[in-house]
Amino acid sequence: MNYTLLMVIGLIGFSSCSTSEKDESYIENNSSFEQQYLQLCEPPSFATQFGFPAGLNGYLDFDEGISCSKIVGKPGLIYFSGYSSVDSRRIEMNLLSDKEIQSLITDEFVFISLIKDAKMKLPVKYQEFSELKNDTIKIYGEKSTYLQNSKFNSDEHPAFYIVNSDGEVLSKPYFYNLSIPDFKQFLKEGLSKY
Repeated sequence: MNYTLLMVIGLIGFSSCSTSEKDESYIENNSSFEQQYLQLCEPPSFATQFGFPAGLNGYLDFDEGISCSKIVGKPGLIYFSGYSSVDSRRIEMNLLSDKEIQSLITDEFVFISLIKDAKMKLPVKYQEFSELKNDTIKIYGEKSTYLQNSKFNSDEHPAFYIVNSDGEVLSKPYFYNLSIPDFKQFLKEGLSKY
């Protein structure tokens, strides 16, 4: 797949998900929606707005993912991406679509996907105060960016972090690298430290 097509895919995803009317309000989960997420602790917030890369299931809220990690006794795999990021689409097509990697993530981790450029206004209960801005964060993507900056001291994406059930980092982060063996090694190393 060439670079131009990847840009178009990224821009279509960005424009369709960042400005639609559904971004302005939170859509409650319903029972048919819950069926899709049976292996999770609870249906994920924001899944009807964003969805998950490469058909994976998980959480789109850090706190919900960490809470599930505690319940199921698995480390969290945090993925910071962006709609407008061509490199994120490449990671999803080359790494997250690999069947062995998908099995490893599904079986051994709680997957937490955080989109840094999503423009959806957050419901009040998900808003967070930022000490850096001295203001309340009211936009989903800004909250994801704030989390990465404040917790992981980074602003790079795509980026993966493996954390324990308290949200503490277990291994070095994994940044843009399309090597399937390297990514598998990253996942296995994080698991070994859990």
